[in-house]
Amino acid sequence: MIPAAILFSWVAACVVWLTGRRDPARDARLTAAALLCLLLFPLSAWLPKLAVVPIGVGAGEGVACHLWAITALWGAGTLVFLLRLLVACIRLRHWRRESRLLSSICSPETGGRRIELRVLDSLPSPVAAGVIRPVIYLPVGWESMPEAVRRAVLLHETGHHRRRDPLWRMIAAAACAVHWFNPLVWWMARRFAAQCEYACDAAVLVGGFRAGDYAHMLCDLASAVPMPAPALAMATATGLEARVRRLAIAPEPLGTRGFGMMAAAFLLLAGASLAMLGPATVTAPRKTSVTADEVTLRWTANPFPGE
Repeated sequence: MIPAAILFSWVAACVVWLTGRRDPARDARLTAAALLCLLLFPLSAWLPKLAVVPIGVGAGEGVACHLWAITALWGAGTLVFLLRLLVACIRLRHWRRESRLLSSICSPETGGRRIELRVLDSLPSPVAAGVIRPVIYLPVGWESMPEAVRRAVLLHETGHHRRRDPLWRMIAAAACAVHWFNPLVWWMARRFAAQCEYACDAAVLVGGFRAGDYAHMLCDLASAVPMPAPALAMATATGLEARVRRLAIAPEPLGTRGFGMMAAAFLLLAGASLAMLGPATVTAPRKTSVTADEVTLRWTANPFPGE
């Protein structure tokens, strides 16, 4: 399973990179599909296998004696990262208890979902969170912020919920936990996080804001405090420079839906194909017992019985 997953991660990373080699914002759906496939890859152990790679006689025993150690190491690492993800989810639950409800919104901009607005005093920057119960956490002093800043914040954060970004960020974090040893999976998760921010920045610009004004807002709201994995802060120190540079060059609207869907379908097919590949064990010829009398008979037999 692990070799096939590594091979698929190479294929997925190449497709994601080629898709966004000119503009890294394209296409978030493709990156999300790759991460979802990688998260589900361990389930391929229960799929029927197509034996294509033969293993020599006796090689299976040598591999099996080390398989338990590899599995134990992988399982231990996965458990550690899943515990980190669980701690992040618990931290978000504490945020809900510690915050105070300000209001709730439900409009076409939210995709018809009711989103709670909650003020959290210890928060330096607005954050979108919540997979089942969407919420936007707002910093202290929210009521005193200029109207333009508040409108930009709501456009950006409701964009995350409309795209279901908290759910996909949870999937990306779980994929990283399962493939903690693979740097390509971590790279795709970071790229997906950046693509989410690029898409929501584009939504703010579509809402009528000038790129320069919005870039100044991002710099003012930037926070250096690490956020839990399923949460999406409006502006963090990590990746802020790339976002401001992108705003400065007036990016084109994102619209590679057809190509992104075809590439995602290709990744799903490639993942399913690699998951079904398995080794073919070559069985050794069955040994037969030979008695001492038979050995003596063969040694003493006349090699030329016709004479």
